[in-house]
Amino acid sequence: MIPSYMIELRKLLDRYPTSELNSFWLKNLFLVALEQLGDSLEEIRGSASGGNMLWGGGPAYGVKSIR
Repeated sequence: MIPSYMIELRKLLDRYPTSELNSFWLKNLFLVALEQLGDSLEEIRGSASGGNMLWGGGPAYGVKSIR
């Protein structure tokens, strides 16, 4: 399975070939990398804290937990 950040990078490289490097291309590349880093950190944070309902670590959808 190809990581999503590699797919997004490939899309950017296809859209903006490296022979046409400019600040717009670099800005887009940076924003995609930053977004992927944020997503990865959220996943790590979710798994480190035992998960929550957003990450599938909680009860089934629509089921309330009883404490």
